Amino acid sequence: MARAPSCATAGRALHCMRTMKRPFEILEHTADVGIRAFGRTLPELYENAARGMLEVLLEPASVRPAEEETVAVAGTDAVDLLVVWLHEILLRSDARKRAFAQVRVSEVAEWRLAATLRGEPLDRSRHELHTEIKGVPYYGARVERAESGWVAEVFFDI
Repeated sequence: MARAPSCATAGRALHCMRTMKRPFEILEHTADVGIRAFGRTLPELYENAARGMLEVLLEPASVRPAEEETVAVAGTDAVDLLVVWLHEILLRSDARKRAFAQVRVSEVAEWRLAATLRGEPLDRSRHELHTEIKGVPYYGARVERAESGWVAEVFFDI
């Protein structure tokens, strides 16, 4: 059986965005799980990275987007912003016992990100949980410019 070309290289990111049905991939590793996200713009890239992480955590379709939270984070570069952004969502999910269904990144400028998360309080009887993520490490995280967009990759501590 022929295998599809890998989306791992930045040069293939736009092709993957056009031919795949989802704007991110779930990556599995020996003891971890990660995501590879794609975006035509940086806001779209960070939005898709968040969506990918949320799908690792739970089934977003089981969450009602009943309440809205605004988020503002800053980093020192593209990778730092990715890690800080995903860590912030993880913190809100874990410490505040929140489940998120929708993410909208409204701005990325000078390594600052503004976004809106929509969800509700976590209800283990109703929300379909997948994998507990313990952390978002810098090791192996990357953000690269692609042909006509961006690609990011990050593995999570589980």
